[in-house]
Amino acid sequence: MKEVILHIGGPKCASSSIQKYCKDHLSDLVENANGKKYPYFRILKSDQELFAVNKKEDFPNANSSQNLYQFKGNVKSIFDKLNDKTENDVSVILSCEEWAFDLITSNALFSELKDLKFTIKIFFVVRPILSVLNSSWLQWGAFSGDSLENWIEKKILQSPNQFDFFQQYERISSLHNIREIRICDISQNPVKVFQDFLEMPITPIQRENETTHIGLLYQIVRNQNIIGRTVHDSTIENFLNKQLKLPECQTPFFIPKKLIDLCQENHGKNMRNMVNLLNKFMKLDEEVERLYFGTSSIFSNQRRWESGPSSDELLSLNDAWLMRTLKIRN
Repeated sequence: MKEVILHIGGPKCASSSIQKYCKDHLSDLVENANGKKYPYFRILKSDQELFAVNKKEDFPNANSSQNLYQFKGNVKSIFDKLNDKTENDVSVILSCEEWAFDLITSNALFSELKDLKFTIKIFFVVRPILSVLNSSWLQWGAFSGDSLENWIEKKILQSPNQFDFFQQYERISSLHNIREIRICDISQNPVKVFQDFLEMPITPIQRENETTHIGLLYQIVRNQNIIGRTVHDSTIENFLNKQLKLPECQTPFFIPKKLIDLCQENHGKNMRNMVNLLNKFMKLDEEVERLYFGTSSIFSNQRRWESGPSSDELLSLNDAWLMRTLKIRN
């Protein structure tokens, strides 16, 4: 193994699409036009045993590696296993959207990665903190049983912070064995940027996760115990999206002004630093910059989550419909 390419996140930043591309197109040994060879591996732990797999039929439901905490104390052995499985001239690709956060929350994991003798290249997709907080509420927080204000405030004040990507970038860039870090914003077509990073042909792919219609989301939250939607299991939500094919609607912004101000107070400097960093790679659109700076017009048009869907978003879905849908699924 010549080097390791790590896609490390962040969460809610097109990770599923990047992982689907890797699994579908790079699972077998692939060579780019310049002779670089890329196999995509997934690192998994099952029944206390570590697996490094690159065949699509192995663990078919796992598109990514698991978080690094699963392998604490065994990081070196994992990379040794990868080295044993590959030729000397290949660049192994690994992906997990939680790895950037794992590496700033665990000094032990950071040290394990620092001690590796392999050259590492990093690919990191980011987005404005207020944008990812709003999206994360709809993905996880709304199903947590907590109020929006409590959940968002805890995420803003969390230290180290899961969604302050500049904080994570600073920590990771201090690793001495990293040869290159490529970073891009979610608005800049991350899959295409990743393909450019690998010097692979541009292969258009369909976005992996559909945005849930807000009217349907409210229905799922209301019936989450009936249909089995939990904080970390969105299988039924993904299924409903594919079955219904509802028209796209703009996702409302729900974070109230006092929390926008709290976020800028705690993370504004890092967001400005992130904009400067991103612009060194590829110029951001002005509206995206305003999202980082907390000055976008969407922040002055926020909605109260507790108010429910608007009349335009309201869906005439009832429990009987949900139960019929569940029968189709089962």
